[in-house]
Amino acid sequence: MLLVEVKRLFPSSKGEAFELNAKFVAERGINILFGASGSGKSSTFGLIAGTIKPDWGIIKTEDFTFFDSRNFIDVPIQKRSIGMVFQDLALFEHLNVYENIAYGLGSFSRKEKVRKVGEMLERFRIGHLEKEYPQKLSGGERQRVALARALVIKPRLLLLDEPFSALDSITKENAANLLLEVSTSLSIPILLITHDRLEAVSLGQKLFVFEKGVVIASGSPLEILRSPRNLAVASLVGIENILTGTIEERSEEKGTMKVRIRGTVLEVPISNQTDQKASIGISAHDILLATSEPQKTSARNILQGKVIKIVERETNLYVTVDCGAELTTIITRQAAKDMELKTGEYVWLAIKAHSCYFLNIHKDD
Repeated sequence: MLLVEVKRLFPSSKGEAFELNAKFVAERGINILFGASGSGKSSTFGLIAGTIKPDWGIIKTEDFTFFDSRNFIDVPIQKRSIGMVFQDLALFEHLNVYENIAYGLGSFSRKEKVRKVGEMLERFRIGHLEKEYPQKLSGGERQRVALARALVIKPRLLLLDEPFSALDSITKENAANLLLEVSTSLSIPILLITHDRLEAVSLGQKLFVFEKGVVIASGSPLEILRSPRNLAVASLVGIENILTGTIEERSEEKGTMKVRIRGTVLEVPISNQTDQKASIGISAHDILLATSEPQKTSARNILQGKVIKIVERETNLYVTVDCGAELTTIITRQAAKDMELKTGEYVWLAIKAHSCYFLNIHKDD
């Protein structure tokens, strides 16, 4: 367990100071720090690692305190025993693989260094590379060396700052699988900064969403990223459809209610909110597109509309349909080809009621 409860005011040359006020508890396993650039994630890493000093607060595990302003504790960086892997991996180009891994073992005897580095070489299956230099390694091999160097010191924590962002998709998948494999054998909290939703869901056990220096949501990555409960989080995690409308009808018997959003009406799960105004979030992944009206489906919302935009992103197409309200769905290139989909064409959208969830409206949103 890692408890972080810190404050730090960062002055700005533009006259607008940034205040970090982070509070969270990270358990053993992979914990995701998620948020837009400048939201405070990397600064939080700096406070934990000791490269930045908090103005106030406490950072501790069950058996070790890194910082405690009340008790005047501020452990130096070199004594915190924290493993770190950065986006650029920061391998020492003038040192070979063996020397890179051994770098943090300065106080150990030669015999102990050989033993400890040998364990890492075997664990990460890079023994055949021990005499090679970083510039001759592949992206995946560099990842293994960086992780080995971070873990050879038997750290109390492991901090990973977007370590996969520069990798191609296949190497990234292999590196992510390696991290999962390693995490199961460690009894320490691992904190991972990422902007990748798929990465967060596939790797994380817990997710913390940062905005303006504050953790605004925490919990299961899948729950938060697929069904965020406030507008700020929905915007941050990239929910494609955020709609505002008026509640027209409630049915306790059906467990649903109808919300008018401009020229269309959506049937959504019933809510106990008393305000007639409602903001609804729908993931593009939860909207089915068809070229003919779907029959005998469990979806409560069957809407006809016109395709007004098709945007290609990586292997998928984002299709926006005007059905009174504009809704965006995601389909594969092959699906678009099979349907001979084009702008101006009339199509049908199918949306389950439980794929539409209410977003809390805050003054800051």
